[in-house]
Amino acid sequence: MLNSFATEFHRIHDIQSCDPYDIQWEGYITLKTDQAYIKTQLIAGSSQIARITINYWNTDLHHYLRISQRMRLEEIQLDGVKKHMQMTNDHCIFIAEPNGLTPDEIRLEQNNLKHGVIQYLNEKKAAGIINILLPGVLQPVYVVHIFPPCEFASEILQQRAPDAYRCVVQNKIEQIYLLFIITSTIE
Repeated sequence: MLNSFATEFHRIHDIQSCDPYDIQWEGYITLKTDQAYIKTQLIAGSSQIARITINYWNTDLHHYLRISQRMRLEEIQLDGVKKHMQMTNDHCIFIAEPNGLTPDEIRLEQNNLKHGVIQYLNEKKAAGIINILLPGVLQPVYVVHIFPPCEFASEILQQRAPDAYRCVVQNKIEQIYLLFIITSTIE
């Protein structure tokens, strides 16, 4: 039943685009009492999962993503994420950066992201987790893993999106970004 629902949901909600990586979202990422306004850009993986995820994120009128759980940055946990990333159609990767309309707004959101979400995740040596439940389904269909700048995030960017790696990691003095890896829970 879950498989047939997910297949139908994918079919109904597939938004056509000439460029599968021209998939973006803007909104707030929140963790505890901290929040930052971000923009995300699909950089690798399934454009279909990316579109479904963004449709889900856009159901909140205020466009908030609330990190509700943590995953320790331990080898066994990271191996599980890598395993889900072996099939192109079972995951997608977004890069998230601070957003604003003016340079001052962007600097404010950089500060909010760095000293709020990123600092917290780094202190806890963890990635944030958001489970995505679709209408009519009791179990999460997708899991959003939100990585702060770390060795794992850098490695994934370097392997899967070398252009993004150069722009966001290699050529920056200060790394203020989040890496979203969204994996399917459907076997």
